[in-house]
Amino acid sequence: MKRWRECAGTFAGFLEARIGQRYRALHNQEAMTVTGEKIREALKAAPFKPFRLHLADQRKLDVFHPEFAWVLPNRRHVLVVSPIDQDTTETIDVGLVVSLSPLPDNASNNRAA
Repeated sequence: MKRWRECAGTFAGFLEARIGQRYRALHNQEAMTVTGEKIREALKAAPFKPFRLHLADQRKLDVFHPEFAWVLPNRRHVLVVSPIDQDTTETIDVGLVVSLSPLPDNASNNRAA
């Protein structure tokens, strides 16, 4: 009951505080600093190294080639083409990207198999 009063007496405020605490406990602050510019840097790296976008809803999107993803000019959205079905694209809000991680060198070979 004490936490209820700390959150200005609203149930919504209480839930927001609890969810925020759990989210911060699960994800460190460094992981939440992915920006459109960081994604763009990963796409323009020379030589290009495949990477994975980790999303807040636990999905993972792999980018095997720099032409399979674009950061839109507003830097708030990323367009990712599916490596399996190249007619399928996903537009992702950059705010939902929790982290970037490099893919193993053999990931491209496994995808083609």
